[in-house]
Amino acid sequence: MDSENNNNVIVNVFDDEDDENEDEGQALDEDNIVRVIDLPENRDGEDEMDTDEEAEEAEGGEPPVEDKAAVVFSAHTEKPHAEDEPPEVYAVHVDPSNSGLVVTGGRDDAAYVWVMNSGQVLFECTGHKNSVTSVAFSHDGKYVASADLDGVIKVWRVETKEEVWSYECGSDVTWMQWHHAAHALVAGTQSGEVWMWKVPSQDWSKMKMFQSHGHPSLCGKILADGNSACVGYADGAVKLWDLKTGKAVHTWQHASLPEEEEDMAGGDDSDDEEVEKVKEGVEEEPKTSPVAILSVDSSADNALVMSGCANSTAKIFSLSSGKLVSTFHCAVNRDQDNSVECVSFCPMASYGATATNSGAVEVWDLPTSVVRHTLKHPEGVCKVKWSSSSLLLYTACLDGVARVWDARNGASKAVLTGHARNSCILDLDVTRDGTCLVSASEDGTARVFDLRSIQS
Repeated sequence: MDSENNNNVIVNVFDDEDDENEDEGQALDEDNIVRVIDLPENRDGEDEMDTDEEAEEAEGGEPPVEDKAAVVFSAHTEKPHAEDEPPEVYAVHVDPSNSGLVVTGGRDDAAYVWVMNSGQVLFECTGHKNSVTSVAFSHDGKYVASADLDGVIKVWRVETKEEVWSYECGSDVTWMQWHHAAHALVAGTQSGEVWMWKVPSQDWSKMKMFQSHGHPSLCGKILADGNSACVGYADGAVKLWDLKTGKAVHTWQHASLPEEEEDMAGGDDSDDEEVEKVKEGVEEEPKTSPVAILSVDSSADNALVMSGCANSTAKIFSLSSGKLVSTFHCAVNRDQDNSVECVSFCPMASYGATATNSGAVEVWDLPTSVVRHTLKHPEGVCKVKWSSSSLLLYTACLDGVARVWDARNGASKAVLTGHARNSCILDLDVTRDGTCLVSASEDGTARVFDLRSIQS
């Protein structure tokens, strides 16, 4: 962080040099700002009530939520919506190029690119007709992608704020990731196909499709070498795809479905009907396979892949031999749902983290397959993320609170409150330098927390 900007959470927008083959970025000025999000004057945790609702809550004996956020982004709440249908923010991503920009996607059928240290909207990613559930910046911050429940993916050039590419997958997009060294976009779908495109090229002959085996593709991760991707499926399968040849290098069966439950996890017509009911507002939700792979990750040295399963286990596989290395049993409380919602390798040490729907986050010592620490949460944890430069672990909990932990001793470093009480945090991201955490919540807001005081 520049010494001249010590009072800013992050640096100004577009102050990084562009690639030699791209036009130079432009400084953010007032003409570039579509909307300014008014921030409450009181953000320091004083006793003043922000709303009448919080005051009434306090009178009822429950203390108001202390808002520790430095910035609150609420543009997703501005569009008309029913009171019983809050405009949840489903996804958030921080620009990895350190531009100081954030993108969020939500139930309001919109994605916004905005300035982290002010909440100012740079532009809205328009044109979606269903909830935007995946958003991501390219590795260099040149492009931003948004994907919705209709299977529509749109890509925008950040500098010009113009849509430059779009594609209709024909099935819900379940996950999406940019390549970490090229303008290539990879996405998985409910129908089980995985797609890869060169963006913003309109030459569809360069598009690649990795064949479905009849079950939804639920999660994926491009490996560190950039040549392959690991994909998890609803039937318990984990596949390693060669991105160049389009062939499956390894197929692991993390867990297998009982024969009578095969139809539940498949991408058949009944499954599509259930998804359509959710889109139309019917209360029924698509069934989750009891062996669904909900999360995958790869180690920084490109040696291991880890998968997290709905059956309360996580498994580690060797990329060189293709063999199973370890199985982690994550059912801390067998009376609760212990599905493994997220898995993550630590880039700084031989640790792995697993997070379950019962609220247990376990830090594993990989060489011994022993639990070092169990980090207990009051509700389920949907995401964990490691610091890129320390042994800090960030967690997103369904109680509406983000937390920071020290993996060395299991100590709590910060409890980041501010979202409405018991409004689930659905996603989080952290700046590359670890100075800010951004959370996305079902209360319709994204919040920026300053982490400089707890860095270690």
